[in-house]
Amino acid sequence: MFLSRYESERDEPGSFLCNRQAYGANNRRLHLPHFHNAVEIAVGIRGESEVLIGGESYRLRENTVLFIDSFIPHKYNYSEGTERYVLLLGPDLFTEENGFASLTYPVCSEGGEVYAKMRALLDFAQANFPCDAFPYDVERRPLRDLPAFRSGIADLCGTILQQTLPSSPKETLFSADDEMLDLIRYIGVHSAEDLSIASLAKKFGWSPNYLSHRFNAVMGVGFREYLNFCRAAHYYHLKRFSPEITVGEAVSACGFGSAKTFYRAIKKYVP
Repeated sequence: MFLSRYESERDEPGSFLCNRQAYGANNRRLHLPHFHNAVEIAVGIRGESEVLIGGESYRLRENTVLFIDSFIPHKYNYSEGTERYVLLLGPDLFTEENGFASLTYPVCSEGGEVYAKMRALLDFAQANFPCDAFPYDVERRPLRDLPAFRSGIADLCGTILQQTLPSSPKETLFSADDEMLDLIRYIGVHSAEDLSIASLAKKFGWSPNYLSHRFNAVMGVGFREYLNFCRAAHYYHLKRFSPEITVGEAVSACGFGSAKTFYRAIKKYVP
């Protein structure tokens, strides 16, 4: 796994995203590497951009569908003049019938029936629910009040994938009740606090050596580097919605011990 942050908010009950995203010179947004249990599907509309999925580089362009399965780290590198749909289905929408609970599909598919049907499904969703009904920010979820719509889109999407693409049994890095996933979620939520291997080991009932070894084995990076990455991601989120935030405020709000540590992390993780 390459360095990426667990976006646990994407796995909360009611998590759902169906968004048409267009990017130009005045509409750019940094996208940091992340992963989640939720399944993510990107459908290219216009232009071409790079998407890193599981350490591999893919091109998202018109006639392309990218399938990003549970817990696969990914990152969009936005390019000017591109447009795409992004559909995100939270784990509470997974069923055996729609396949998301047990099946996986090829990461990249170009043209053919899968693109035509996915594009038609998402065009329908946008036509019937205006774009502002699909906010990017998970704190605003008007579709929580429309469970039949969310589950309907998930079931139709699953049917399309099963009918048009080869499938294989789903394997994930974590199980839903994995204690390591609970640990990683806890670090993300509490990254601004004074966390350490010792304090986390005490909280989760593990020895410090066991926690450190298992964390490195699962995440591919050390605890301290992951923590600083989460803090940098927190800073980016704050900066996006509060651009007037000062360095001193950021150091305090994100858990950095000093301005020097803050600048080092931002330079390393936020291009």
